[in-house]
Amino acid sequence: GPHNLQVSPDGKSVWVVSGHGSKAIMIDGATYTPHGSVSTGNHPAHIIVSPDGKRVYVTNGGDNSVSIIDVSTMKPIREIPVGQYPHGLRPSPDGKRVFVANIKSDSLSVIDTASESRIADILVGKKPVQVAFSPDGKFVYASLNGENALVKVDAEKLAVVGKVKVGIGPVQVAVTPDNTRVVVANQGTE
Repeated sequence: GPHNLQVSPDGKSVWVVSGHGSKAIMIDGATYTPHGSVSTGNHPAHIIVSPDGKRVYVTNGGDNSVSIIDVSTMKPIREIPVGQYPHGLRPSPDGKRVFVANIKSDSLSVIDTASESRIADILVGKKPVQVAFSPDGKFVYASLNGENALVKVDAEKLAVVGKVKVGIGPVQVAVTPDNTRVVVANQGTE
């Protein structure tokens, strides 16, 4: 039951979640062979590698938590409680925070990576599914699957600053490297 994967910043490994096995699996980026696996919480959905490549973060939809894994030891460090049914997540460009989209609580949870704890929850709209940072780290965008919209959040003030309608069923979201566009994949639209 693989659902999501992430390449490490140095390209030496690929991490994938196994939803049926509740595991995060590291694959060697050169040989494409499994390097090892680590237990996560129930129903892992998305996985990211920190910008420095030292930590892996996994959303656990069945536990309303995010697992943190130490890459060097391949051991779980802790599980952080977040909102209901966390799905997509992304690290800030500087690696100081991780923003998590919580589908069933209509919020984004903010994790401080230094203290490895949740520091805030931001109500953003119906069913946020995934997030993306602007390249400068000033804003976070989240796809709102439950209202066919994209929301813009000030990453420092932790406040909603705008919202725009998009196509039906928005899920994945990305900001162009030049910070001029936000692209949203609408699952309900061909």
